[in-house]
Amino acid sequence: MLIVACPCALLLATTYTNGNLLRIFSNNGLYLRDATVIEQLGNADHIVFDKTGTLTHTAMPAGLYSGATFTDEEKQWIYNTLKPSKHPYSKALAGWTGIYPERMTDAWMEIPGKGIEAVIDGNHIRIGNAAFTAVEENTQANVYVRIKDRVAAFHFTPELREGLGEVITQLHNHYQLALLSGDNNRQLKELRPLFGADSIMLFAQKPQDKLNYIAALQEKKKKVVMIGDGLNDAGALQQSNVGIALADNINNFTPSCDAILDASRFQMLPALLKMARASKKIIAASFIVSLIYNIIGLSFAVRSALNPMIAAILMPVSTLSIVLISTGASTLVAKMLRLSVAAKE
Repeated sequence: MLIVACPCALLLATTYTNGNLLRIFSNNGLYLRDATVIEQLGNADHIVFDKTGTLTHTAMPAGLYSGATFTDEEKQWIYNTLKPSKHPYSKALAGWTGIYPERMTDAWMEIPGKGIEAVIDGNHIRIGNAAFTAVEENTQANVYVRIKDRVAAFHFTPELREGLGEVITQLHNHYQLALLSGDNNRQLKELRPLFGADSIMLFAQKPQDKLNYIAALQEKKKKVVMIGDGLNDAGALQQSNVGIALADNINNFTPSCDAILDASRFQMLPALLKMARASKKIIAASFIVSLIYNIIGLSFAVRSALNPMIAAILMPVSTLSIVLISTGASTLVAKMLRLSVAAKE
């Protein structure tokens, strides 16, 4: 009885299923912190999105709307102020300045949701929103650059990610969706038809506002997935049940997140989440098969109708069968969802 009813198969069902799922997720651009994130993803019922850098790409500045024209030396200061920042607007503005040699900064600080400031050769540079740069807000501008008392305002044209409409439609079938953006609401008319009238869409949100919104959902027993671009959403990513950082460069280290999603695989998000939901059924099926085996084996063992040698053979066979069932089922589901089950070379 002790041999035939060995619980090894029960213990291995979850381990092997999650191990195979971690491999499948990573092959499709979703890199999880550990296997516990799979269960949390499978239990999620609410998804909160950031906008800039998550749902949109940031195109080059459409133009200089007001203010100073900078010299090459000043552009070099601006470029070196922007270079350490990972924010999409920083990257876009660095594209406008062009590439310059590195310069040592006497001081540098980035304040999430506000902007960046640096001191280079005694020159104070501030880049960010109107309040941060202490200027009167221009309704057409996204970012302001201030060097001493000289100010310029820039406008960026965010472009929706390819396939965003289809992604949102598929997610809407299983989750309550919300959009929390630190940007203005100029794209509300463009985004509202995608999210639907029942989705919450809030703009001009500070990092603390995003964190508070997620905390309020969790107080209502919601299981929240937050998808953002990293630094500005660090608090919200950490507060959520699962924080996913969308990254153009998957080598970017984002300590506050539970997972990193390759931005080029954004369209696969619904399938990846469906795979996480399916994992619970796969594990449950493996448990049921193992229990049936144990019940049948014990029914023979208690009647002394099972040879100890046969029991010793059946024990590893049962373990192997559970491993094959759990990994095979998860691989089959991945193929049905059109996910890659093999690493790309």
